[in-house]
This record gives sequence, structure tokens and C-alpha cells, in this order.
Amino acid sequence: MKKCKLIITVIMIMLISLLTANNVQAAKLNSEIIALMLGETYQLEVLDNRKPVKWYSSDKKVVAVNSKGKVRGKAVGKAIITAKIGKKKIECEINVSKPKKAIIMADTSTEQSEKQDYVTLSSYEKLRKDMSYEDAVKTIGTEGILVTQDQDKDGKITSAVYTWYGEDGVSNASVVFKDGKLVEKEQVLLD
Repeated sequence: MKKCKLIITVIMIMLISLLTANNVQAAKLNSEIIALMLGETYQLEVLDNRKPVKWYSSDKKVVAVNSKGKVRGKAVGKAIITAKIGKKKIECEINVSKPKKAIIMADTSTEQSEKQDYVTLSSYEKLRKDMSYEDAVKTIGTEGILVTQDQDKDGKITSAVYTWYGEDGVSNASVVFKDGKLVEKEQVLLD
């Protein structure tokens, strides 16, 4: 009877250790390579994992990572984010770059009498859902700064985020376009 209990206990321990080892081996990150703009954030997640995760950045001056896996681009450059689960390590490469200016040119036949190079609260309030980027440029009077964009597998731009700054250089408006149409807008400190 004692031998039977001992054998069952040993088998149970072996099964539990095998299940735990398989769980760690199956774990992977939701992204392996990420491109961020300065100041942009991204939430990394370990898939197929129930164990605690510790996060590390190879260069904290370029990319910061918190205890929950949220990364933020702090400076232009490249860093490796490591998720440590027990003894297993999973890595993700993060490339941080400066935001690029939008290439689309505003129509010169705009109805505004004076062309300005910043966004105002009144021009922001004229932005409407389903406007194109070109219409937003006409309304605001200047091009936005392209913060980020997503493309489908054919290279077609599916979504883009642009930012326009106010006259003081701090206040700003961020606008999200999906499939070429304005879907969301947000402003900070515009007056």
C-alpha cells in the first residue's frame, strides 16, 4: 500500500513538472519587432502564460518598460525588451524614431484669408468625422505631423495618427484617420 502511494505521488509530481515546463516553453510575446515614435507607448503581452513575468530593457534611455510590459520610446535608437518567466527569456526588438512630417500638401485654394502654421481651438472644432486628411489640412491651415501609421499586407495605409501643435508649441490636437477618414480627435490645452 505504501509503495502504491509512493508511485502515485512520484507520477503526479512528474506530470505537474511536465505541464509547467510545457507552459513556459509555449509562452511567446505578442510582438517580436516594434517600431515606435518618440513618446509613443505599446503594451507587450506574454501569450499562453500564467506565471509571473519580469520585464527588462537593454537600454532604459531609449525604451522604458514597466512591470506590466508597457513600453515607451524615450530616445531615438534601438533596445531589446526581455520578458523573463522563471528561467526562460523571451525578447522583443524595439526601434524608436522621430515623428515624420506628413507629405500630403494642402490645397492652395483654401478659403482662409491668412495661412497659419499651428492649430487653434476654433479650427479644431471644425474637424468632423469622416473628413479626409486633406480636408483636415484645409480646415486647420497646415499639415500635421505623422505620429504613426498601420498598413495592411499589400502596403495600403489602414490607419494613421497625426498631431498638430498650437501656437505655444505645447497645446496640440491629435487626430486618428482609418481608411482615409477621420474617426477620432482629441485636443490638449488649445484655446
